[in-house]
Amino acid sequence: MREYRAAERGVRRLPRILLFLVILLSAGRKAPALPGDAKGKAQSPARVVRIQIFPGQGGDLVDAGVEGSIPVALLSDAAFDARDVDAESLSFAGSSLLKMGNGALQRLEDVNHDGRQDLVVAFSQQRLQLGRGASRVTLAGRLQSGEAIVGHT
Repeated sequence: MREYRAAERGVRRLPRILLFLVILLSAGRKAPALPGDAKGKAQSPARVVRIQIFPGQGGDLVDAGVEGSIPVALLSDAAFDARDVDAESLSFAGSSLLKMGNGALQRLEDVNHDGRQDLVVAFSQQRLQLGRGASRVTLAGRLQSGEAIVGHT
């Protein structure tokens, strides 16, 4: 009887899981809120932003543990201006920001040729914290207004 009730609860949870996935994948540009921060306060949903690794190079293969840097572009669109990002708040798979060859932490460039300035930053490839067989890498940070942002490869 106990196994039946557990299975029944799982079936009742299925619509919630599907709803969660629909919200996450929707074009509403907001990810579901996290349950709470370390102090137990509810967090606002993170704005989902589009990112491109190795912009302009056509590849997206990341090899953790290898020396070098990974350029990542945060792509502006009609609803998001990458110039509003607090670059120093960014992390990519647990790796912090690196200075570029010219000593800057960031540069603005129209990476995808849509007429909007995109933000390009670099991260240490050696410091990436990826699980074995990971197929998705997450960028997290904040806008200058304090709003959380997240992007996935």
